[in-house]
Amino acid sequence: MKNDYYYLKTGLFLLFLALAGCDTTNSEEDDSDTTPPATLEATLSSIQSNIFNASCATSQCHDSNDPERDLDLTTGRSFEEMVNVASLDIPDLLLVKPSDPDSSYLIWKIEGTQPIEGQRMPRGPNAILLSTTEVNVIRQWISDGALDN
Repeated sequence: MKNDYYYLKTGLFLLFLALAGCDTTNSEEDDSDTTPPATLEATLSSIQSNIFNASCATSQCHDSNDPERDLDLTTGRSFEEMVNVASLDIPDLLLVKPSDPDSSYLIWKIEGTQPIEGQRMPRGPNAILLSTTEVNVIRQWISDGALDN
């Protein structure tokens, strides 16, 4: 009986340690539908402020200093860097094809549902995958013609 209690107590302690060490902040399965900021709209300026600046245009990612894949997503640059621009990963696809989110490589990268090069975006040590709502706002912006608004 004493051995059973020891093993149970040890097993529970090890389970606690394993669970305490789990980090799920950038899980590929995370498809949270957290409520986006109330100001999030299907316009480039809103997407820039609420998504790109927070999740993409950061150091060691798509900032202006040394942008990954030569893609600068900072304010004032993201439109000309993405809209009607061929992807470096799959040159037959545009990063953003106005009015066609399903043929826009940006959507492929943030949804991770199509064959992509590299990893689903955003990524990085503190990155959190975009919520379904945030992705849908970007899809809507593209569907509406991907205007510089």
